[in-house]
Amino acid sequence: MEQTDLTLQVLIAAMNQTDFSLIHNMNINADAVMANQTNNTSNGEFEIDNHNVLVINSALTGIGANRNLALDNATADIVLFADDDMVYSDNMAQGIVQAFAFNPKADVIIFSCTETNSDGEVTMEYALKSQRRFLFNTLKYPSYVIAARRESLNRKKIRFSTMFGLGSSYEVGEDTIFLADCFKRGLRVYSSAFNIGRSTKELRWFEGYTEKYFFAKGASYRRIFGVFAPFACDYYANKYAKQTGLSKTKLNRYMEKGMEDYDKKIKLNSFQSDGM
Repeated sequence: MEQTDLTLQVLIAAMNQTDFSLIHNMNINADAVMANQTNNTSNGEFEIDNHNVLVINSALTGIGANRNLALDNATADIVLFADDDMVYSDNMAQGIVQAFAFNPKADVIIFSCTETNSDGEVTMEYALKSQRRFLFNTLKYPSYVIAARRESLNRKKIRFSTMFGLGSSYEVGEDTIFLADCFKRGLRVYSSAFNIGRSTKELRWFEGYTEKYFFAKGASYRRIFGVFAPFACDYYANKYAKQTGLSKTKLNRYMEKGMEDYDKKIKLNSFQSDGM
């Protein structure tokens, strides 16, 4: 297949959707797969504004499980992970396809994006350079700026962890773990200056820099860094101590508890299957 013939699907993790208003609100001008967490169980394929949208209603809980469900039912060459608070630019689909067409070596591309609050004020700009990325400077980006070649993810058996993210054992870390797995399994990760749109994300799950938050961080560092996790915890304890005013000792203790809990769950196999 010529690179110019690449196809794209937007993979949406959503909850309790009963109509197609979300597709219009997100300004999705592309084919899509919506994994809709709800009490009903049904599938349906629809044509909306000349694009095919597959809706999968299921009782699966957790952001990771629903992202995986959408990915498992995708058929396009390129998949873009999406949250339900994204509003895409009109040329989003063309820009993403062109980025992969211009860089046939790229398995994964992290795109630029703007975050705003409920008042429309810009709170974060992911203004990236178009370049190759490496593990040490790439683990901070959210899932909704990540697109990937579907075949590459399938070939390397990469999926989102179902232990991490909203609705899971640990409420943070699923996007970081996903990117880390891409690097560990040899995928080539790039970034792009193309801005795909804006996220109106208000961190509904974020309760502040609490013990629970750092507990989950510690678990995610164990999942990513293994035996080297204590070094990562110490590094981030320094960073967060300056940011939060909490003591480094206390932050390390919270994260150590998270690492211990993760090790216990692994030993007892007391979690949903982690990826494929």
